[in-house]
Amino acid sequence: TDATPGRKWFCLSQDGGRTLSAVEELRYDDGSSFYSPSSIHRFFRSTRIGTLYWVANITPEPPEGNGPRFPLYIAEIDEERAAVKRESLVLVDDRRAGEPEAVQLSNFCILEDRETLDIELYMTRIGEHAEHFWQAGVYKYAFSPPVG
Repeated sequence: TDATPGRKWFCLSQDGGRTLSAVEELRYDDGSSFYSPSSIHRFFRSTRIGTLYWVANITPEPPEGNGPRFPLYIAEIDEERAAVKRESLVLVDDRRAGEPEAVQLSNFCILEDRETLDIELYMTRIGEHAEHFWQAGVYKYAFSPPVG
């Protein structure tokens, strides 16, 4: 809405989801807000180090509904404050020169390699080719969380 342009919201539970806290805006750990379109995002925990991560589109300007769906970031979550650690933001991918404004960097899945415990993100870059919008390659992005 005009009052809450492109925000992510959350609530917490201390009893397995039977009761929920009040809804709050997800913010950076310094208390500042960020913009994020209505698009797929995921939280996941690294088995290697136990860190909770978040993958999402974060935009410099207020989004218009579901877009833009770029750039895509990964960041650590401060679980004490229920906030995104600003200093941990890592750009996964962004719209490339010549790609349509409608490119979507939000159609992804996240896996953890059982042997290496590396994080693997697989993403279809829908719209990367303007002439064949729905025909896109699947890309693999790999991350190695620090040990201990």
